[in-house]
Amino acid sequence: MKEKIIVVGGYGQVGKVICDELGKIYPYKVYAAGRNFQKAEQFSIRTGRKVLPLQLDVNEPIAVALK
Repeated sequence: MKEKIIVVGGYGQVGKVICDELGKIYPYKVYAAGRNFQKAEQFSIRTGRKVLPLQLDVNEPIAVALK
């Protein structure tokens, strides 16, 4: 199992369902990623922070975004 699971569009319609299910199995290892950090943060709060927020910029490597 990887240490981190990133769901691009994780706070959208389909992404929320995926993140919810993965968050139950792998709490605190799933990231709801997208352009809007506030939306990702709101979703994270709704999951009890089991799913973590992540702002993802396609111009930067993912490793930098997770530091």
